Amino acid sequence: MIEQILKKRARTFQYGEIVAVSSAMGKVLVQIGSEGSTWIETALSLETGDSVIVARNEDSSKFIVQYSRKARPSQGVLLSL
Repeated sequence: MIEQILKKRARTFQYGEIVAVSSAMGKVLVQIGSEGSTWIETALSLETGDSVIVARNEDSSKFIVQYSRKARPSQGVLLSL
């Protein structure tokens, strides 16, 4: 679905995880599977451990398309288990 919105091929997108944040540089270090890690400039407020979807531009630069923080279960959910 996101491929249709951005008009990019599906192989353009990869999932990754934030492993380091440099607020001073405005960049995050994203671990992308076995491919390795790469620094990506972003204005998003991200934290270590956040999951992201990364896209590749025509010039091979990368940018973050979407992120989701790891949600902790509420007390009600834990008590119902």
